[in-house]
Amino acid sequence: MHILLLVFFLIAVIAFAPAKWGLAFCGLIVAIPLIVKATAQKFSGAEFTFWDSAKAVALALFLSFVFLLVLLSIGHGEARLGIPLLLAFFCSYVLGFKLSLGTSFGISAGIAAVSTVASGILVWLVMAAL
Repeated sequence: MHILLLVFFLIAVIAFAPAKWGLAFCGLIVAIPLIVKATAQKFSGAEFTFWDSAKAVALALFLSFVFLLVLLSIGHGEARLGIPLLLAFFCSYVLGFKLSLGTSFGISAGIAAVSTVASGILVWLVMAAL
């Protein structure tokens, strides 16, 4: 089911986005799970597949989205950026990696910290290149 949703999503991006944005997005869809896979293998010493890391990224993003909806609901449509908000997003990433990869909280926190920074730099570089 995950693969089917990913394929439909990629087809929609390629169909409706400009070509350079679609290619950049497809590249990031592949690169970010590879970053998570490499980071998780370094931190835990266990072997993970590409699909394990892709599911971990998807679950972390889903949990962040759920957290954002809860925050907007509580704040009556407003959310302020600050340290508590960033910590809550970080905790949703850690929880996503912990549930998907089956690692401990500390290892998941390390994976989340390193892969988020590396992925953020990659996204920034791709956006600057476009």
